[in-house]
Amino acid sequence: MPRHCRAGFSLLEVLIALSVLAAGVLGALVFLLMTLRTAQNTERQSQALHLASDIAERLRGSATHPEIVELLAGLDYDAGASAAPVRPAVSCHDRWCSAKQLVEVELYEWKMRIRAELSGGRMRICHDEMPWQESTGAWRWDCGSAGAASAPLWVKVGWRDRVAGATPDAPGIVLPVLP
Repeated sequence: MPRHCRAGFSLLEVLIALSVLAAGVLGALVFLLMTLRTAQNTERQSQALHLASDIAERLRGSATHPEIVELLAGLDYDAGASAAPVRPAVSCHDRWCSAKQLVEVELYEWKMRIRAELSGGRMRICHDEMPWQESTGAWRWDCGSAGAASAPLWVKVGWRDRVAGATPDAPGIVLPVLP
């Protein structure tokens, strides 16, 4: 057997094998990152749903006091664009409070939860005849019937993705409160 016909791999074969391996590893990493992003989005959606459900239940519980519901119905809080909420002067946990003081405490607690639980979250409570916008195929922040107490009351919650400068263009969770 001649000397130049030795068994083994050429440099070209090794490079091709390494490039195929690198492409496979890169594909696995992309898949892993997409899975992680989906899991984070699902977690935020779950947190937003829990928060919106809690707020909607509290509003339904206050339905016998329309003055409280109407004070809460004007809430539009964007944690990503607003300063930290200011603690109310009165705590209603250990003493009697007026309806207005109770609303101030509720609003403060909700704003703090949005700030803590959602990345740059936003919440809006308003009367709206049509929260779904057909032209964009998405929920909308605007309240078409703002101020019309006869329109249904909705809780709208959204959040920013963890991309720099991202804004909650549309609510992620929208729940009806009162018809």
